[in-house]
Amino acid sequence: MNVRLPLHCIKPRLLYEVPRSIYMGEVLKDSGDARALHNRDTRLRFLQMLRRGDERAQMGLGSQRPVRCRLNVAAWIRVKPCEAGMLSLVLVVREEEGGTAFLIDELQGAKEGSIMFSGEVTLASRNSPLSVHVGLSGVSPDQVIHVEELFVQPAATQPALSGANRRQA
Repeated sequence: MNVRLPLHCIKPRLLYEVPRSIYMGEVLKDSGDARALHNRDTRLRFLQMLRRGDERAQMGLGSQRPVRCRLNVAAWIRVKPCEAGMLSLVLVVREEEGGTAFLIDELQGAKEGSIMFSGEVTLASRNSPLSVHVGLSGVSPDQVIHVEELFVQPAATQPALSGANRRQA
């Protein structure tokens, strides 16, 4: 279940910008453009159109395709000085209309050591997002955030097991 939060309410501190290739990859696969990305001639023609200032190339850059994908996110974070309060790891999506945050995980702050956040979130946008960031909410501006490890990757979809692959009990 995804919890959507308005950005002006939680005011997260942004930690990491998620590369477009992670969340736009599924859109390109669905549209049939995935083969064109690996074709050398197609890429060269597109770059030539950009250099000439062709209007068709400029229109292609501002794609308004909605994005819907599942992402696995995991992070080890240390906050100093850590106060007793709730910390929330969120996925911040900025669009033309504004921004939205999707809650990934929420934990109580630890006095010592690191905090591990992990979860799966379904990113669903109306248009193509301007940017996607991982952020931390519940920290004050005077606190220092150390990101020890942070992973964002597409969630692997498990194919349904056929009758031959199922284990008999």
